[in-house]
Amino acid sequence: EYWGDDFLQDYPNAGLEENFCRKPMPAIFDGAWCFTTTGGRDWKDCNVPMCNPCECMPSCDSPNLENCGCPSFLQSEECCEEDDATCKCAYLKDACRISLEKGSEDFCDDAEVACYE
Repeated sequence: EYWGDDFLQDYPNAGLEENFCRKPMPAIFDGAWCFTTTGGRDWKDCNVPMCNPCECMPSCDSPNLENCGCPSFLQSEECCEEDDATCKCAYLKDACRISLEKGSEDFCDDAEVACYE
């Protein structure tokens, strides 16, 4: 069964056009789920394997949507030219900011070195 119009309107950028497993409401559901008409329920949990965020780098033009700084750190290494300090600084500041929001200082030393030398 497809996602209803109310979900499509409430979450326009969640990719809900088809009936695939999604997690449009992370604050309410712990994992991905989809609508179904089987088993007497309207929805079912989906078994979606989790990836290590330090191994899952977003494309260079995509923001880091993970809850840790690893993807931004990887982007600083892979998406910037070796001598482009401005590019590296932007990714590393993002990695540090995300880490600080999670109560850690991971990647902040890297950002300080890249941005303030």
